Amino acid sequence: MLGKMPKLSGTVSVFGSIAYVSQVSWIQSGTIRNILYGKPMDVDKYDKAINAFALDKDINSFDHGDLTEIGQRGINMSGGQKQRIQLARVIYNDVDIYLLDDPFSAVDAHTTFVFFNVKKLHFSIEIWCIILLFIFFTI
Repeated sequence: MLGKMPKLSGTVSVFGSIAYVSQVSWIQSGTIRNILYGKPMDVDKYDKAINAFALDKDINSFDHGDLTEIGQRGINMSGGQKQRIQLARVIYNDVDIYLLDDPFSAVDAHTTFVFFNVKKLHFSIEIWCIILLFIFFTI
């Protein structure tokens, strides 16, 4: 779907827009408002995305709120905070298909539960989600 694997035969068809959340958190340098990712600010939708991943508590603890500088020149953030920002970004951008590569490895159980209830709690969108989990057990 992302074009990262060679196709040996057949066809791959994707209908709709895709968002990818990698296992390793990635955030842009700037402010937390980068979750808008170039789209115009919709305050209601923004607040829902922030609250959906419990970022409101973090934002309230920052001196400059959601205008706090993050990334290379910004404040230090935990892996869980970075991952929640990444998840809020894809939800705000309202795509058709979400590809999630084990995004919950860095977040707590509550955040994981909230994500699977995002549609019911915060958004009136249809969510198609493909979760890629690679779990290895050592004996």
